[in-house]
Amino acid sequence: MPNRTTSYRTRCLAAASLALCVGACSTPFEAETGESLRRSVLDSIRTEMADTTARPLRAQVEPIDLSDQRLETLNSMAGPESYDGEPLPNIGPDLAGNQPDTSEISLEQAIQSAVRHNLRLQDASFSPAISREQLTQAESVFDWVFFADARWNALDEPQLGTSFGAGRANVRKDLALSAGFRKRLTSGGELTFSQSETYSDISSPGVNFVPDPSNAVGFSARLDQPLLRGFGREVTLAEVRLAESAQRASVQQLRDQLIATVTETERAYWNLATAYRSLRIQQRLLDRGEEVRRRVEARLELDATPAAVFDARSQVEFRRANVIRATNALRQASDALKIRMNDPAYPIESEVLLEPVDAPVSSPVELSFFDAVTTALDRRPEIEQAILTINDASIRVAVADNGRLPALNLAAQANFDGLAENLGDALDEEFGGDYASYIVSLTFEQALGNRGPEAFFRQRQLERLRAMNTYRLAVQTVLLEVKTALRNLQTNYQLIEQTRIARLAATENLRTLEVQGETTRGFTPEFLDLQFTRQRALADAELQEIQALADYSVGLAEYYAATGSTLARLGIKVAPPTARGLLGPAGTGDE
Repeated sequence: MPNRTTSYRTRCLAAASLALCVGACSTPFEAETGESLRRSVLDSIRTEMADTTARPLRAQVEPIDLSDQRLETLNSMAGPESYDGEPLPNIGPDLAGNQPDTSEISLEQAIQSAVRHNLRLQDASFSPAISREQLTQAESVFDWVFFADARWNALDEPQLGTSFGAGRANVRKDLALSAGFRKRLTSGGELTFSQSETYSDISSPGVNFVPDPSNAVGFSARLDQPLLRGFGREVTLAEVRLAESAQRASVQQLRDQLIATVTETERAYWNLATAYRSLRIQQRLLDRGEEVRRRVEARLELDATPAAVFDARSQVEFRRANVIRATNALRQASDALKIRMNDPAYPIESEVLLEPVDAPVSSPVELSFFDAVTTALDRRPEIEQAILTINDASIRVAVADNGRLPALNLAAQANFDGLAENLGDALDEEFGGDYASYIVSLTFEQALGNRGPEAFFRQRQLERLRAMNTYRLAVQTVLLEVKTALRNLQTNYQLIEQTRIARLAATENLRTLEVQGETTRGFTPEFLDLQFTRQRALADAELQEIQALADYSVGLAEYYAATGSTLARLGIKVAPPTARGLLGPAGTGDE
């Protein structure tokens, strides 16, 4: 007879206690290693560097001995200030055969446009949204799953009989329904609750069943739980942790692309500013050459020789060719900035010339190698990605270590059944616990020698060692980039003052020669050659000065990129778009 003392409350408490015990059996992951890695690197650098204070940039040059009035005169003849307000030279028609239009743009506008519209940046922005959905997929493994089944049988089949004339047919109709919930546990097991109901109507001749028709119901609670291999949160949540790491890595990749985009945009902006100034310098050099040529041609009947005239024409045409090259370089630089901005107002197919309105910076900054390295190790996306790779390898090592254990699996199941002619009575028997069955089983499995899991564990250990080596390589790369950026800043800042002094000296040299030509010296071949030479020397000095200014501005951008401070300097916050934001309010990509 069934044990009538077993109640439905007892059954529910037993199932709940079973689930709580399974959920409590878990072990935490190992602590993150990122901070300890950073500290060890910084301690090593601090040991190598006794002085870590910040120092301002300095330019050690020999001053030029000229009065303020003379300096003002020379700066009006050449140098960046001498071109202020000077119109852009005629650069000829564009590809459409029209006179080019120009549009002024600031550095801030160029960067904002690139951050909003750059195609490479837009491509990188998809990765965090994709990885976020992959993380959701990994987490969904632990969601409750509803399942249901329905089956209808109508049987009329012959059966073996006996000599006593028993019925030789199996005639019955069955309707079986079952439904339940299943959940994978973070302990590595699986919990299943199911309810079934089977209606049977047997019409086999010569066979009588009681009750007939009948309703059979049953409730089942089952737990499948590994106790060794595959047990614990460390193993079951590994894919979730790896997906979380991949999601963080995708954000770092987006930051890396954002820093690269901003730095490339700044570099393109200053290259365009340099191209404008270079064109103006080449045009002024051409104008000076044409002025000399006109003077030589005017004195052809006096003291200028035909050779001097042709030499002047040769010099002028050579300079005109340089103006053509500078014009092409200007158009190319404008397109290079456009393609990085990808602004709908300035598409790449447009022939509008972008004209920078900002001047290169020349003010010194305070720099500290130790502070720069500290900032770089804290902010560079490559460092964070390398640390995430180490953490991923550690997770895989822990999973492989667990895989070396034998398989010892527990299965526990409780069944509560009822059977009656009508469904209500059958359910009363089931919920009353009239018929209760319990099943507990243990299974064990272990490969002899265990060579496969042991080899897999060693493989994961080697992968973690390689990840550590990759981290050290990333740190070395960052250190090299920071040192290179610091040296470039020091060099370029010193070159600003050095090239300015050189330009002033070349201007004074040309001014003195022109004064001599107007007074005592004629247009001899030697004087003509010297005049063209000094004009070229001044133009070269001007080109080197504007290049030094541009290089210093670019060097600042590269320094902030090397330390990972680009986004903080410009106040740019990384907010990866979501799938809903990319796909639209409906959250789907269906068209």
